[in-house]
Amino acid sequence: MEQKTYALGQRYIGAGQGEGTIILNEVPGNALGAYLDGANIIVNCSAQDATGDTMNAGGIIIVLGIGSEDRQPVGNFCGTGMHGGRIYLRTAHLPKDLPEQVVAHKATEEDMQIAAPLIQNYAKKFGADAESLLRDEYYVLRPNTQNPYKQLYVTN
Repeated sequence: MEQKTYALGQRYIGAGQGEGTIILNEVPGNALGAYLDGANIIVNCSAQDATGDTMNAGGIIIVLGIGSEDRQPVGNFCGTGMHGGRIYLRTAHLPKDLPEQVVAHKATEEDMQIAAPLIQNYAKKFGADAESLLRDEYYVLRPNTQNPYKQLYVTN
């Protein structure tokens, strides 16, 4: 039986979380999943600024942007402090204000092989159309290997 826990929170929900799954059906405060270290966070609403701030040496965030198809699906500070992991954005509108420590490129077939099972799982759990979501354009954000601080956080 799936255990459900209900909590109210404003900022830093899931900060440093190492395992488990957090499902949010409302808008969380800033710094959702800061220092995330292996847990899953599913947000069925706007994730707000600084989501995944300073992701620890790994992890994947997929922003489906459902309802934001005509504009960028993220707010300010997307990828700020990122030194590991990847962020997938389902969009044709890449944010113009990405920080220097982040590089963005259109998702390759290899990128989508990683994201597809996660998107299909989301669609199955929440009744979305996986085929439609997978047909759309995606960008992938990764840490910039030229970032002078990268060596402080992960092995080169």
